[in-house]
Amino acid sequence: MATFASCQRRTAQQAPVPSIFFIPDGTRNVEHQERQGIHEVSYEVDAAYPASSFLCELTQHLDQRQWRGLREDALNAGLESSLVRGWGDYGNATRKPETHVHSWMAQWRNQDGDLLTYGLQYEYQATAKPELSKLKVFSLIWPSNVVRAQLGSRTDELPALMMPALFPGVPEPSKSSDGRQCLQPQWSEFVSSKSAGATPVRALPFELAQVHSIDIQSDIDGLAGRIATVLHAKVPALRVRTVHDRASEPSDATLDFRAECRCNERGAPLTAFTCARPFSTSTEVSESAVSRLACCTTGPTLVPRPGSQKYPLPASVRRR
Repeated sequence: MATFASCQRRTAQQAPVPSIFFIPDGTRNVEHQERQGIHEVSYEVDAAYPASSFLCELTQHLDQRQWRGLREDALNAGLESSLVRGWGDYGNATRKPETHVHSWMAQWRNQDGDLLTYGLQYEYQATAKPELSKLKVFSLIWPSNVVRAQLGSRTDELPALMMPALFPGVPEPSKSSDGRQCLQPQWSEFVSSKSAGATPVRALPFELAQVHSIDIQSDIDGLAGRIATVLHAKVPALRVRTVHDRASEPSDATLDFRAECRCNERGAPLTAFTCARPFSTSTEVSESAVSRLACCTTGPTLVPRPGSQKYPLPASVRRR
C-alpha cells in the first residue's frame, strides 16, 4: 500500500485548490493542504458502494483535462491499480475497536509527467452492520520533479502504463456535458421485487460500453440462444457465448437467470418449469402435470385433445 507524506495545511485563500481536483456538490469536511507544489485534498460525500457514479464523474473530469489512468500502481511495479482490479477490502486491527475497510486507489498521469492519486474508502466497525453509504476521498498531486525524486527510474516506465481515455468523446472542460453516461440506471418494479432483498448490480452506460464479450451461464427452453440472438442484433461486434459453447477465454461479463413461478400474476409465462417438473421428453404431459402448470399460468387455456386424457404442450414449453 502506498503512503504519502503529510503536508502543512493552509487556507483556501493562501493556496486555492487546483481545478484538476474533482470536488462534487454535496461534499463535507473538505480539507486542502499544500507545500512546495504538492497538493492534498480530502473530503466526504454521500455515495453508495461501489461509488460507480462518483468514479464515472471523476474519470470524465480527468479525461477532459487530458489525464490518463495507470494500469499499475505507480509505486509498486506489477501491482494492478484499482482501475483494473476494482475494489479491495481488509480488516484494520490498528484501530480499536477493529474496523473493516473497503478501499480503491489509482493514479493518473498527464503529458507533463505530473502524477495524481485518488484513494477511496468506506470504513466501519468490524462487528457492526456495514456502513457503505458515506465515501471518504483522498487525493494528492505530485509535480513532475517530485515524481522523479520519489520514483527514480520507475518514472520512465509510467508512460507505457497509461491507459486510453474511457470517454474519448467527452466535451472540453469549458463545454457542457449532459452527464448521462454517469446516471444510475433504474430497475423496473418487477425486477426490484424479485431481487430477494439484495440490490441488483447496476452497470453504468460507460461500463457497459467496455463489455465486449458475455457468457450466458444458464439455459431454460432455449432462452440462452434467444437472448444471444437479440444481443447480436443490437450489438453485432459483441461476442456472446452460451452454456452450450466451449469456453476458450474469460469474458468481460456474465449473465445468469432462473425460472420462477408467478402464480396468479398477470402476464405469467407458460414456461413455469418450477411448477411442472418433471416433464417427459415427448411433446405431451400428463393431466396432473397440466393442472400444476395451470396454477402458474394466466396465458391461453390448455384444451384437451378429443378422446385423449393427455394435453399437448405449447411449443414454448416443449423440452428441447
